[in-house]
Amino acid sequence: SLSMQRLLLLFITFLLAHSQLVCEDNTTCDDFDSCTGTNSFPDMCTGGQCTPGADVCPTYVKHTVIGRSETTGELQVTNDDKWLYLIWNSASAFRASRVFLFSSSDPLASDDPTTFPFQFQLSSDANSVQMRVSLDYLGNPTELDPIYLSLRMENEAGAGTWMSGYFSPVHHTHGGSYSYTSVCHCAGYSHVNSLMDYSEEIFSFPQASPTVVPLGIPSDSPSSVILPSMLLAILVLAL
Repeated sequence: SLSMQRLLLLFITFLLAHSQLVCEDNTTCDDFDSCTGTNSFPDMCTGGQCTPGADVCPTYVKHTVIGRSETTGELQVTNDDKWLYLIWNSASAFRASRVFLFSSSDPLASDDPTTFPFQFQLSSDANSVQMRVSLDYLGNPTELDPIYLSLRMENEAGAGTWMSGYFSPVHHTHGGSYSYTSVCHCAGYSHVNSLMDYSEEIFSFPQASPTVVPLGIPSDSPSSVILPSMLLAILVLAL
């Protein structure tokens, strides 16, 4: 009968819910986060709790260096459905004052940082810098499309540090290099929130002109807006 079917459905629902509440140690579970738990390292029950497994979308990590071996910091790269996020943290006494970022669907042709599409000056020396580039600007790449990256930072004295990359550009005159990564998608993108600090400045780049270097304007909001230098110039002339 219909009532028996309803009772059976309620009983099955209870069993499923109970199975999630009772977490037997060293057994697989589901923490209901699509961004954690892989075949090799799934979500596991530990101490009666469902412990998240490995990230479905691992963070891409590169070091910034002076010369070939002196590490100054670490660059972490990840994405959600709209942005490529780049987070740099100092691992030394080096503090960033000016940033030159290259992010493109095309390989780096020259390591002259003044030609990089994204450049900005920090209001004070920083031991951490958060940036993001629109995936629209990058041509909405898929998991199979490379995203090429290069990064140079300078301190107040003008001394610089480069991201340590695997490749040298054709025009290699400034000691820079580049590497590449790709996007990864999982529902909710919880890994992004674990990396980004939205209470701190974020330099956002929704677009860039091929001939005019945009100037990043920091914001303490994830909805920060960047005005290209051309617009700034127009505003100055209008005044």
